[in-house]
Amino acid sequence: MHHVSHMMHDRLNGFIMRSRHEVRSVLCGNDDRLLAIVGPCSVYDTASASEYYARLLVQRHLHGSTLLTVARAFFEKPRTILGWKGLLVDPGAAGTGDIALGLRMSRKLLLYTNRLGLPACAECLSIPAALSMADLLSCGAIGARTVESQPHRELASCAPYAILMKNDTAGNAAAAVRAAVAARHAHASPSLLWGAGIARTVGNPYCTAVLRGGASPNYGAAHSDRTRTELSAAGMAGRVGIDASHGNSLRDHRRQAFVCSHVALRLRDGERDTACMVLESHIHDGATMLPHAAYGTSVTDGCMGWAETVAALRALSTSANLRRARTEKSPMRRPRT
Repeated sequence: MHHVSHMMHDRLNGFIMRSRHEVRSVLCGNDDRLLAIVGPCSVYDTASASEYYARLLVQRHLHGSTLLTVARAFFEKPRTILGWKGLLVDPGAAGTGDIALGLRMSRKLLLYTNRLGLPACAECLSIPAALSMADLLSCGAIGARTVESQPHRELASCAPYAILMKNDTAGNAAAAVRAAVAARHAHASPSLLWGAGIARTVGNPYCTAVLRGGASPNYGAAHSDRTRTELSAAGMAGRVGIDASHGNSLRDHRRQAFVCSHVALRLRDGERDTACMVLESHIHDGATMLPHAAYGTSVTDGCMGWAETVAALRALSTSANLRRARTEKSPMRRPRT
């Protein structure tokens, strides 16, 4: 039994290491697929999330040659003032603050997704929680409210996987670029999480900016071009991500499909440096407000329904394939060394 358990552990670790490498390759431009991070705004219950990820696995296989599909598995919900803080902090929205249970549930779901063959991405909100789940993630995200936080940039600097830096809540993409550049460098800082009380990081070159809008959308070509230029000027790969939700959808989940179609047209026309799309999606569309949670429906931001998600992934896959046809005649730009 120990031998079998050891083999399963090695197989799981091998899958996560390969997935991390694939994500890095896409962000650097060495892999011409489009990274698609897809899933609920915030995981509320593990049963519907498990069903959702099993469905997403089918799409991952279907579009595997053109999309690198990763499960959006966000277990913490940043709040502007107050509200439910996510499964990890308040499992079942019971108000108990049973973080130990929330962490166990979160890790169990991550184990499930990886064993299915679906890599996972989580937002790094609480630094101790991010460190506790790091072994099961293939990439991570720093959100709009924490992208200018020095401790979060230092966390990204030591992460063993690529980190997506979202623009700030006002829609300022420069904040995401600065965060990516800061995370690329080594840092030393006081910490109670290491035995010596000092955290030393080596730097993470696999970070990039994600445009998620703010007071107004910023998924358009002009915003992307400006962000790519700023990344390239700082010596980064210059490939960006687009989040179809939040300010880019004007906080209307039904508009995510429009954002996807806009980006798909740019890919079809040969736009090379969009590396990633982030979609908030669940089994059913929209959202229900706590305590009236409904199975397979978001309890935070509204999400695309499953049928709309399948259509969006199909459109992005088709456009990524057409981009590849153009790119074969003119190779994709490689990152600066």
